[in-house]
Amino acid sequence: MAWKNKDHPNMHFLFYEDLKTDVMKELRTLNEFLGTRLTQQQLDNVIEHTSFSSMKNRSIKNPEIYLSAQKKKDGFFRKGETGDWKNHLSPEMDQQMNLWIENNSTDITFR
Repeated sequence: MAWKNKDHPNMHFLFYEDLKTDVMKELRTLNEFLGTRLTQQQLDNVIEHTSFSSMKNRSIKNPEIYLSAQKKKDGFFRKGETGDWKNHLSPEMDQQMNLWIENNSTDITFR
């Protein structure tokens, strides 16, 4: 599991919840980690181009990009919200998932 190498200098983990909280902060951290030296304008463009609404709009305009996912009821993108899994998993599935995480993960903390 990659998480055991979380402190390795060539490893960087990014959590969706952190992106939702402060996308610019996370993008700057990633920019520094990768050494890409993007300007503020470029960072702003990345945020716009990778925003949930922008990506969802592109998938609607170009469904062939996400062809296999489009067969699903909700398509490739659902809502882009954290915690939405609660609307899709039964309490039993949640319990199974929590048990699996407890038995198979190390010190990862999920919000």
